Amino acid sequence: MPRDYVWSKAKLPFVPDVLSEAVPFSISACQATRDNWIREGTQLAVRVSSVIISEESNVLLNPNRTDYESLLWTEPRTFHFDPRLFSAEPRIL
Repeated sequence: MPRDYVWSKAKLPFVPDVLSEAVPFSISACQATRDNWIREGTQLAVRVSSVIISEESNVLLNPNRTDYESLLWTEPRTFHFDPRLFSAEPRIL
């Protein structure tokens, strides 16, 4: 795993809407949906379903919007993966 991961956060002045299009399952179709959303530029941010945890969502930001530059980000902080993800032996409970 890369050792130089960092994270930071920005507060949005609103709760992003859920992407109105149904997100397709193929990678190329997902990328096309994303590209169209960025190109249209009608929203700074949008929520999409998480692929990992379907009950959760991720927020996509459109860097082509002029208001993207007004987002205030925290200082980047080092991100450490929990080592238990890589060393734990599976156990049956």
